[in-house]
Amino acid sequence: MAIIKPNNNTISAITALPAAITTGKVINYYSTVNTSQSTVSNSTTTVVSSPNITPASTSSKFIITATINHGSDNPNGAIFMYRELSGYNDLSPVQSISGNFGTTGNVKDLDEESAVTTYSMATWSQTFVDSPNTTSQLNYTCRISAGSGCTVYINRVQASANYKAVSTLSILELSSWRLM
Repeated sequence: MAIIKPNNNTISAITALPAAITTGKVINYYSTVNTSQSTVSNSTTTVVSSPNITPASTSSKFIITATINHGSDNPNGAIFMYRELSGYNDLSPVQSISGNFGTTGNVKDLDEESAVTTYSMATWSQTFVDSPNTTSQLNYTCRISAGSGCTVYINRVQASANYKAVSTLSILELSSWRLM
């Protein structure tokens, strides 16, 4: 097998990437943890929200990872991810590593998932990329909606508040980045 030498240098002689390659840098890191247990029936509630964020520039990119723990007595609901500027605005479109969920903000249907027992808890985790193109203050929010006849138990199982979990939201702000 031939040994490849970039520009006739050994790998150990390379100390930096070429100047033309943009690598981006982490500007800020934000994290929120929700440790409280709650229930939602026939309505929508916020599970976890970021602190207020003021993007460093209009070209800032955000990598958002949300993890929600929940139990349910009748899976008829959804998890929503929103970017809020001044009011209630959905991510449009929601960009995800594993797909594009359109303009509704609905990132997880709870319909196909049912607990094996009332002591079961589901964990949903998803990573999104967002380019808000603003320097106005914003925040990111995960909400759970419970449909008709449904109760969703946040950070706990249906049968008992003694079986607990946490929900989290972690956000990286990047100075520049190209989606490959």
